[in-house]
Amino acid sequence: MDYIKYLEEEHAIINRVLNRVEEKCVSIVEDNKVDIKFFSTFVNFTREFTDQVHHAKEEGILFKDMVEIIKGPAINVINHGMLVEHQLARHYIASLDENIAQYIEYKTPLAKAQILANALSYVNLMRSHSKKENDLVYPFSERMFEDDTKEMIQEKFDDYINSKANERKQKRKDQLLKILEN
Repeated sequence: MDYIKYLEEEHAIINRVLNRVEEKCVSIVEDNKVDIKFFSTFVNFTREFTDQVHHAKEEGILFKDMVEIIKGPAINVINHGMLVEHQLARHYIASLDENIAQYIEYKTPLAKAQILANALSYVNLMRSHSKKENDLVYPFSERMFEDDTKEMIQEKFDDYINSKANERKQKRKDQLLKILEN
């Protein structure tokens, strides 16, 4: 499968999960209950799939090649835009993980509010981020890369996708999705 389409399909999976997170946040407001299992699973999904699979391919293959080959405007878009947003997303998830632990231990309204704040901040960031990548960054790379570069990147993606490690990560993603989407 074309590597851009593959990344866009991963965005669609991530966005399905973001919709569920938003629903669970609304549920906290309406029912005054925090679904700890859901939010803990969401943290795991984000770390294990969004970050270690999806962002890893972007950072380790596509973005790296954009910066090295396109240079100029790609350096600004990637280093000062996309990678900064990846780091901010990691911050929201680390904070959410801490908030969950605080809520489990103390059950304070502040911990509950922070779960909402960090979960929704992550949702809003990632929706905007994936839209920028789909609508701007990926098409920019397609316009700027020569055909031989696209073929080289496709080979790197195919090697990653066909690896045993990726197979295990995909099975784990499916397990986490089953919990999150039920």
